[in-house]
Amino acid sequence: TMRDIRFSDPQVLVDIDDDGVFAACAETTCQEVSFNTTGTNTFIFNVGHFTNYSASPSTGSCGVVTEDTVLSQNVNSSSDCFTIGAHNIELDCANFRINYSQGSKGSAVVLNGFDNVTIKRCTVVNVPRTDAHGINLTNTNNSFVLASTLVVDGDGAVGIFVERAFNNTLTNNTINTTGTGNNKHGVLFRNQSAFNIVQDNAIRTNGSGVNNTGIMLIYDVNFTIVRNNTIVTSGIDHNYGISVGLNANNNSVIGNRITTGGDFTNSGVFLDQCSGALIANNTIKASGSGQYNGALHLFNVILYPWIVGNNLVSNGTAYNSVVIGSNARGMVFENNDVVAEGSGVHNIGLQVNGAGIYGEYDNVIRNNSFSTRGSSLSHAIELNFMRLSLGVIQNHFIDNNLTPTGTQSYGVWVDGSWSVEFNNTIISNAPQWINGSSGVYNNLFSNTTFVSPNSSVRFTFFNVTNTSDVTRAKLNLSFNSAYLNSTNLSFMNTSAQVT
Repeated sequence: TMRDIRFSDPQVLVDIDDDGVFAACAETTCQEVSFNTTGTNTFIFNVGHFTNYSASPSTGSCGVVTEDTVLSQNVNSSSDCFTIGAHNIELDCANFRINYSQGSKGSAVVLNGFDNVTIKRCTVVNVPRTDAHGINLTNTNNSFVLASTLVVDGDGAVGIFVERAFNNTLTNNTINTTGTGNNKHGVLFRNQSAFNIVQDNAIRTNGSGVNNTGIMLIYDVNFTIVRNNTIVTSGIDHNYGISVGLNANNNSVIGNRITTGGDFTNSGVFLDQCSGALIANNTIKASGSGQYNGALHLFNVILYPWIVGNNLVSNGTAYNSVVIGSNARGMVFENNDVVAEGSGVHNIGLQVNGAGIYGEYDNVIRNNSFSTRGSSLSHAIELNFMRLSLGVIQNHFIDNNLTPTGTQSYGVWVDGSWSVEFNNTIISNAPQWINGSSGVYNNLFSNTTFVSPNSSVRFTFFNVTNTSDVTRAKLNLSFNSAYLNSTNLSFMNTSAQVT
């Protein structure tokens, strides 16, 4: 017997496992006897065994939710299904299904303008509609979406859409955006949202078109934590595991497992016009049947990113690499394991493309492993126009290990770059060692070790300038000996240690 029930149509809830999780009680266990709405509002029911019981409004249809509610059956809607209409309430779908947008664009759950709301254990499906988001969170703070399964279809349809929202948490959800069309995103944060957490979700996007993204942060989305998610994205091209950009600042991407696929131009993590990003301890593989696939792509004007402890694999036919675009400044790229592989040419471990308005400077690339596997021209590090001013050391490569493979593949390829420092670099078993192409000035190499299967040599210092081509023929290592063609490599005619 329960007294002082404040809603008109109660249903019995049971905590079957004594773990604090309540669900609708089956008729085999709970039999309702009566509900007296006069006086004490007494709700009487019989139970089959002792445990914890509660009551909630009986919900068998869509509508406005203004109090704690537990679904009692599957529900359908022509457009929006549930609209949250109060603060501090919980919608527990009890794993029942919400089938929404059957007649026009809508959402399974709309939460707009209310705070401290929990949405949990919902199974969400829809009839394909453009922009028919599964769960829509707008102007809400301190709310939760938990333990739900969303299968969403439609061009531009998003599993969980978040806008102008703060301090919300999305966790332990399974999200699948699929079907025909483009722009299928698992989770989308946009427009002045901050301090949100996306954690421990399984997200898969698979559209027949382009621009499918697991998690996207765009337009003034700040201080978001994206942590421990498993993300798989695929489509024709331009598919991203996580995309952060357009003034989205100080966001953290930590410990995620990301796999991207498609035809070509697929990126595990894509950054564009943002600052203060932390990319740490992720396992990322970007692959495709074509080219231009990169585990990490810093596109334009990336300020003060911290990229540390990641396992980055780029795979396809050709031109697959970790790419640092123009105007990267104040970057720390540290303790990463980088592999670029493909059946064709130009698979680069780390490719830095400069020629930006401000140039790249104050970047530190330290204690990384760069390995490449391609048919040819697959350099471990390639610098293109990484420069700012003559005579000033602006970028620092420290304690890196380089292992390129493929015909005419170099440990370091420098083109049009100025004032770069390489310190304590190890280049192992490279088809070719170092190339300084045109427009190269003041690139300083200190304590550089060249390793072949039977010998190695360490040079204390040399400076790579225009048309400096350190090939295996000019610096030959074999059987504990080293031969240097000092006529062609006069800048390396200095002290060295052979081991």
